[in-house]
Amino acid sequence: MKRELLLQLLFICTSFCYGQTAFSSSCLNDTKWRNENTGDWEIGFFENFAVYDCKSWNYENIDGKGDKFEIKLRNEGDLIVINIDKEKNGKRIIQIGQNKPQPYSNITSRHLPYYPKTNVDTELKDNGYSRMDTVTVVGWLKDMPESERAAGVFEIHQDNIYQNGQTMIYGEVDSIGRFIVKVPVINSHELFLRHGSTSVSTVFEAGETYFLLHDFKNGQELFMGRNSMLQNMYLAHQELFGRIAPAMNGGPSHGPYGSYDEFYKDSETFWGKLESDLDSIIHAHPTLSSKYINYTRHFWDMIKAQKLAQASNYLPGQQLPKAALDEIVE
Repeated sequence: MKRELLLQLLFICTSFCYGQTAFSSSCLNDTKWRNENTGDWEIGFFENFAVYDCKSWNYENIDGKGDKFEIKLRNEGDLIVINIDKEKNGKRIIQIGQNKPQPYSNITSRHLPYYPKTNVDTELKDNGYSRMDTVTVVGWLKDMPESERAAGVFEIHQDNIYQNGQTMIYGEVDSIGRFIVKVPVINSHELFLRHGSTSVSTVFEAGETYFLLHDFKNGQELFMGRNSMLQNMYLAHQELFGRIAPAMNGGPSHGPYGSYDEFYKDSETFWGKLESDLDSIIHAHPTLSSKYINYTRHFWDMIKAQKLAQASNYLPGQQLPKAALDEIVE
């Protein structure tokens, strides 16, 4: 009886190990799958674990038949079954748990491709600053080189509007580069994420959970999350925000200026070019996130007004004319 039981256990163990070995060398290893109907990155398969619903899942069993797979994933007490059909025209029909089977494609671009349709909501979540909330940032610094490990913890910076400074929250990074950071926020908020050479600035919505993948080998950066369209558009268009640095550090060309009119003309040229570039992106990609468009414009208006108010620092006598004050109020 004992001998038969041992043989059964040996068979199960051998089958499971074979499944993992076969998977690590299969066409599914190191793939990130985008739901073609929603545009979201929903699941990823890697050598030692999978990522789904912003969590890491262990492989409990992998059954491959030709180009079809049934994969059982476990996260603590949760078990889900993934059925993957064979590839056809670069896509696969995948069923995740009890969800309806849907078409998926592997993400090979640096950032998530444009979504098939824009988001219905055009504004960020707003709790009216009436209570504290939490943003959970989970992530993986994939294939992190040894030179990056010295950075230690993963940092998240946020501006503190009550103390006129910055608050920093830290999360431990494990041996393969995974981390979890829970950030207390008073509302949807712009946060700056940093670890070594990895840096991401984006807006997170209160109460949401996000998974950030940063792949050191191919430079790929993706966000997973139930409401992550805005964050993925941020990653795809970081250069627009990088270009406002001159305005945030002074005047568009840092001055000095002979008059307010000269400053204002330079400012209008600077912001007009950015608006034109954003309009070109919107025209080329009509499904661009409405939240991204609205937040970008609101943020630019805030920086523009702030710098107009500080224009006196770059003017003779450091005095603003009344017309300038009226423009700021408007």
